[in-house]
Amino acid sequence: MKIAIVGYGKMGHEVETCAKEAGIAVSQVFDLSDDLKQASFSKDEVVIEFTTPESCVKNLENLLSKRVAVVCGTTGWYDQIPYIRDLTHKHSGSVLYASNFSIGVHLFWQTLHYLSTKIEKYPSYDIHMKEVHHIQKKDKPSGTARTSMEIIRNANPHIKNIPIECYREGDAFGDHHVFFESSVDSLELTHKAKSRQGFAMGAIECAKWLTHKKGFFSIDDYIKEKLS
Repeated sequence: MKIAIVGYGKMGHEVETCAKEAGIAVSQVFDLSDDLKQASFSKDEVVIEFTTPESCVKNLENLLSKRVAVVCGTTGWYDQIPYIRDLTHKHSGSVLYASNFSIGVHLFWQTLHYLSTKIEKYPSYDIHMKEVHHIQKKDKPSGTARTSMEIIRNANPHIKNIPIECYREGDAFGDHHVFFESSVDSLELTHKAKSRQGFAMGAIECAKWLTHKKGFFSIDDYIKEKLS
C-alpha cells in the first residue's frame, strides 16, 4: 500500500510524518489549489483526504471517478453523505469517513453512550457540552461534537436541545467535554487530544483496512471488525 495525501495542511503533514515512520510510502501530495481532475493513481494507492468542507465533496467526486480508495477526515459535509454513498456504489468505489480518527475518542463515545443510557432514568440531570479547537477549524460545532450529541440523543429520545459552547483558540488539538449537572452533583466526561499524531495514525490504520474493500464505510465499521 502507498498513501496519496489530499490536503497538505497540518493534518496532511502529520499523516506524511506518521506514514514514513511506519515505513509506508507517501506516493503523492496534493494541496488545496491542485486540480485533482489531472491526477492519476495506481491500484496500490489509498488517498487520505483532510481538506475543507467547501472542497471535500468535489474532491470525493473526482477521486471516485478515478477508482481510488479514499479515507476522508474532513468534517462539515455530512449533509451530502447520501449523495456520496450513491456515488461510491455507482463507481464501485471505496470510501471510509470519520469525524474523528482517534481511538481514544471512540472509547470516549462508547463511555458516553453507556452513561447516557443510565442517566436517562434520572431526568433531574441537565446535559451540556463544550469543545475547543484550533483557530483554523472551519466547522462549528465540530464533527466530533455533533457525533457526541447524536449519541446522547439516541440514548435519550426526549432530549431536544443540548447547549454547546464552541471555542477556537490557538493551536488546540481538540478538547471535548460533556457535563451532566443536577442540583446536588455533576459528572464530567472529557477527551483531550495531546497532538495530531493519534488522528493521523488512526487514518493510516483505516487506509490499510480499506485496501481490499469496496463500499461506503464509516470508522464504526472498522472499529466493529477490529474488536470482533
